[in-house]
Amino acid sequence: MRAAARGMNAYPPSGFSRPADERYLSLSELFAAVHGRTEHSRTRTVDSAAIRVEARGDDSEELALLLTGCDAPIAPTHWSFGQLASLVGAPATYLRQRPASLAGINLQYGLSAHRAEQIKTLETDDALAETATPSSALAPGKVPRSSGETRH
Repeated sequence: MRAAARGMNAYPPSGFSRPADERYLSLSELFAAVHGRTEHSRTRTVDSAAIRVEARGDDSEELALLLTGCDAPIAPTHWSFGQLASLVGAPATYLRQRPASLAGINLQYGLSAHRAEQIKTLETDDALAETATPSSALAPGKVPRSSGETRH
Protein backbone atom coordinates (compact mmCIF):
# COMPACT_ATOMS: atom_id res chain seq x y z
CA MET A 1 0.00 0.00 0.00
CA ARG A 2 2.96 2.32 0.53
CA ALA A 3 3.77 2.32 -3.20
CA ALA A 4 0.23 3.40 -3.94
CA ALA A 5 0.46 6.12 -1.28
CA ARG A 6 3.61 7.50 -2.89
CA GLY A 7 1.93 7.72 -6.25
CA MET A 8 2.84 6.14 -9.55
CA ASN A 9 5.05 9.03 -10.63
CA ALA A 10 7.27 9.16 -7.53
CA TYR A 11 10.97 8.60 -8.14
CA PRO A 12 11.96 5.42 -6.26
CA PRO A 13 14.36 5.98 -3.32
CA SER A 14 16.86 3.53 -4.87
CA GLY A 15 17.10 5.83 -7.87
CA PHE A 16 18.91 8.50 -5.87
CA SER A 17 21.79 6.18 -5.00
CA ARG A 18 22.47 5.30 -8.65
CA PRO A 19 25.43 6.83 -10.51
CA ALA A 20 24.59 9.97 -12.47
CA ASP A 21 24.70 8.13 -15.80
CA GLU A 22 21.99 5.74 -14.57
CA ARG A 23 19.49 8.37 -13.41
CA TYR A 24 16.81 9.28 -15.92
CA LEU A 25 14.07 11.72 -15.09
CA SER A 26 12.17 11.19 -18.33
CA LEU A 27 11.55 8.44 -20.81
CA SER A 28 13.18 10.50 -23.55
CA GLU A 29 16.44 10.68 -21.51
CA LEU A 30 16.32 6.92 -20.95
CA PHE A 31 15.62 6.30 -24.65
CA ALA A 32 18.53 8.49 -25.73
CA ALA A 33 20.93 6.71 -23.36
CA VAL A 34 19.88 3.22 -24.48
CA HIS A 35 19.95 4.25 -28.14
CA GLY A 36 23.50 5.61 -27.72
CA ARG A 37 24.70 2.34 -26.16
CA THR A 38 23.02 0.36 -28.92
CA GLU A 39 24.82 2.40 -31.57
CA HIS A 40 28.18 1.45 -30.03
CA SER A 41 27.52 -2.28 -29.63
CA ARG A 42 27.57 -5.30 -31.91
CA THR A 43 26.60 -8.95 -31.82
CA ARG A 44 28.26 -11.89 -33.52
CA THR A 45 28.78 -15.62 -33.22
CA VAL A 46 32.21 -17.11 -32.37
CA ASP A 47 33.50 -20.62 -31.70
CA SER A 48 34.13 -21.21 -27.99
CA ALA A 49 37.45 -22.93 -28.76
CA ALA A 50 38.64 -19.83 -30.63
CA ILE A 51 38.35 -17.54 -27.58
CA ARG A 52 41.74 -16.79 -26.02
CA VAL A 53 42.01 -15.66 -22.40
CA GLU A 54 44.78 -13.26 -21.43
CA ALA A 55 45.78 -12.34 -17.88
CA ARG A 56 47.09 -8.84 -17.31
CA GLY A 57 48.64 -8.71 -13.86
CA ASP A 58 47.70 -10.47 -10.65
CA ASP A 59 44.34 -8.80 -10.04
CA SER A 60 41.42 -11.05 -10.99
CA GLU A 61 39.84 -7.97 -12.57
CA GLU A 62 42.60 -7.93 -15.17
CA LEU A 63 41.40 -10.59 -17.60
CA ALA A 64 40.98 -9.87 -21.29
CA LEU A 65 39.54 -11.96 -24.10
CA LEU A 66 40.83 -12.20 -27.63
CA LEU A 67 37.99 -12.99 -30.00
CA THR A 68 38.35 -13.95 -33.64
CA GLY A 69 38.07 -10.85 -35.78
CA CYS A 70 38.82 -8.38 -32.94
CA ASP A 71 41.83 -6.11 -33.29
CA ALA A 72 42.26 -5.64 -29.54
CA PRO A 73 41.47 -7.67 -26.42
CA ILE A 74 38.18 -6.89 -24.69
CA ALA A 75 37.45 -7.16 -20.99
CA PRO A 76 34.54 -9.30 -19.84
CA THR A 77 31.96 -7.62 -17.64
CA HIS A 78 31.04 -9.26 -14.35
CA TRP A 79 27.96 -10.71 -16.06
CA SER A 80 29.70 -12.11 -19.16
CA PHE A 81 32.53 -13.59 -17.07
CA GLY A 82 29.92 -15.52 -15.10
CA GLN A 83 28.27 -16.69 -18.31
CA LEU A 84 31.58 -17.94 -19.76
CA ALA A 85 32.47 -19.69 -16.50
CA SER A 86 29.06 -21.36 -16.47
CA LEU A 87 29.50 -22.48 -20.07
CA VAL A 88 32.66 -24.41 -19.16
CA GLY A 89 31.33 -25.64 -15.81
CA ALA A 90 33.64 -23.55 -13.63
CA PRO A 91 32.41 -21.74 -10.50
CA ALA A 92 32.61 -18.03 -11.36
CA THR A 93 32.73 -16.91 -7.73
CA TYR A 94 35.73 -19.13 -7.07
CA LEU A 95 37.54 -17.89 -10.20
CA ARG A 96 36.90 -14.25 -9.25
CA GLN A 97 38.76 -14.83 -5.98
CA ARG A 98 41.90 -16.15 -7.72
CA PRO A 99 44.75 -14.20 -9.34
CA ALA A 100 44.05 -13.35 -12.99
CA SER A 101 46.73 -15.77 -14.20
CA LEU A 102 45.13 -18.73 -12.42
CA ALA A 103 41.57 -17.74 -13.34
CA GLY A 104 42.68 -17.24 -16.94
CA ILE A 105 44.36 -20.65 -17.15
CA ASN A 106 41.26 -22.36 -15.77
CA LEU A 107 38.89 -20.49 -18.06
CA GLN A 108 41.14 -21.09 -21.08
CA TYR A 109 41.36 -24.80 -20.31
CA GLY A 110 37.58 -24.99 -20.00
CA LEU A 111 37.05 -23.17 -23.31
CA SER A 112 39.55 -25.32 -25.22
CA ALA A 113 38.50 -28.64 -23.63
CA HIS A 114 34.80 -27.84 -23.88
CA ARG A 115 32.99 -29.37 -26.81
CA ALA A 116 33.19 -26.98 -29.73
CA GLU A 117 30.20 -24.73 -29.47
CA GLN A 118 29.24 -21.46 -31.01
CA ILE A 119 28.59 -18.56 -28.69
CA LYS A 120 26.74 -15.34 -29.44
CA THR A 121 28.43 -12.26 -28.05
CA LEU A 122 27.19 -8.77 -27.31
CA GLU A 123 30.19 -6.44 -27.41
CA THR A 124 30.86 -2.75 -26.93
CA ASP A 125 33.96 -0.89 -28.02
CA ASP A 126 35.95 -2.24 -25.06
CA ALA A 127 33.87 -4.86 -23.25
CA LEU A 128 32.21 -8.22 -23.68
CA ALA A 129 28.80 -7.46 -22.22
CA GLU A 130 27.01 -10.76 -22.62
CA THR A 131 27.32 -14.25 -24.07
CA ALA A 132 24.64 -16.75 -25.03
CA THR A 133 24.23 -19.92 -27.04
CA PRO A 134 23.02 -19.33 -30.61
CA SER A 135 19.61 -20.80 -29.76
CA SER A 136 19.00 -18.24 -27.00
CA ALA A 137 18.51 -14.53 -27.45
CA LEU A 138 20.74 -11.85 -26.03
CA ALA A 139 18.83 -9.55 -23.73
CA PRO A 140 18.24 -6.11 -25.22
CA GLY A 141 19.51 -3.15 -23.23
CA LYS A 142 22.22 -5.10 -21.35
CA VAL A 143 25.03 -3.07 -22.85
CA PRO A 144 27.30 -1.58 -20.15
CA ARG A 145 26.63 2.07 -19.50
CA SER A 146 30.26 3.14 -19.89
CA SER A 147 33.79 1.85 -20.18
CA GLY A 148 34.16 2.47 -16.45
CA GLU A 149 31.80 -0.36 -15.49
CA THR A 150 33.14 -2.94 -13.08
CA ARG A 151 34.62 -5.72 -15.12
CA HIS A 152 34.05 -9.45 -14.90
